[in-house]
Amino acid sequence: MVRKSKAQRGLTLIEAMVALLVLSIGLVGIAALNLASVGAAHSAYYRTLASFIAKDAEERLWAELGLSGQASVESVLNDWRTNWADAMPELRLDLELSASSSGNVWQDFDVTVTWDERRFQGAVVEQFEYRARVVGPGGNNETE
Repeated sequence: MVRKSKAQRGLTLIEAMVALLVLSIGLVGIAALNLASVGAAHSAYYRTLASFIAKDAEERLWAELGLSGQASVESVLNDWRTNWADAMPELRLDLELSASSSGNVWQDFDVTVTWDERRFQGAVVEQFEYRARVVGPGGNNETE
């Protein structure tokens, strides 16, 4: 039988408590990283959705050009807002369309989609901007 000196009594308990503390700190770090990754995935989802919504606006403008011969913001805007507000009410989107033109050759449409990232980052408002050039007959199409 091996005898322990009085100086070694309780040393195993202290080692176990230190190991438990180190493990706890590691687990808290892993939980924080997991929360950050969920927030980043959430933000990426909204940015992807904003890109899709902006592209939808451009496609609606092209369809309007094909049907009526000119792309009009007013004719597209109400249907576009109604469609996305009904389909995704939790997004709290603010949709804007503005146009500038160069005679009958082309029109630039600026599509701005904003949403609130409050769920993960406090009161942060994110914004996605997209510019589409809708060209009349004889022009070239460019998307920025």
